[in-house]
Amino acid sequence: MRSNRTGRVCPLGVIAVITPWNYPFLLPMGELVMGVLAGNSIVFKPSEVTPLIGLRIQELFEEAGFPKGLISTVVGDGAIGAAIIDQRPAKIFFTGSVSTGKKIMRQAADHLIPVNLELVGKDAMIVLSDPAGKAQVAVVPAYEGRVMTSTAAGPGGDSYGWINRTLIASGRTRPHITAYGGEDRIWF
Repeated sequence: MRSNRTGRVCPLGVIAVITPWNYPFLLPMGELVMGVLAGNSIVFKPSEVTPLIGLRIQELFEEAGFPKGLISTVVGDGAIGAAIIDQRPAKIFFTGSVSTGKKIMRQAADHLIPVNLELVGKDAMIVLSDPAGKAQVAVVPAYEGRVMTSTAAGPGGDSYGWINRTLIASGRTRPHITAYGGEDRIWF
């Protein structure tokens, strides 16, 4: 939304919402609902891996009484996403990988289109010096939670709630962390 000279908030117009394969119903809903409530129409591109869920979301909006065409779902791969951006929407909302986010940002910059990017969550755990030895009380459950969240996303699934790296203050021992995150997950 933008404000005009009288201080009124005005819709942007047509916005683009491009979302990933994981959480194909949950992730786009926030952007779609907020966009519609702000008075915008939306071109929605779900992941090419989950197109039927994207089409069903559009149907749900129509069944709820929103005008047909307020949300237009376009299915396809990255070339379709690029074609949407070439149509110069008023704003782009993208959730997904860093590499695709960079491509979208470059293409949007050519047209001076504002972009909101939510790029792959890389959650860090920070373990500070702990003279009382209580860090393990937090570290072990945190890594066990990571295992539970990744399992909840399905075999080999992805979740935004897991720890991708651990930052450890110098001088800390690490055997309890290595058992959960592995050396590849620990940064010193």
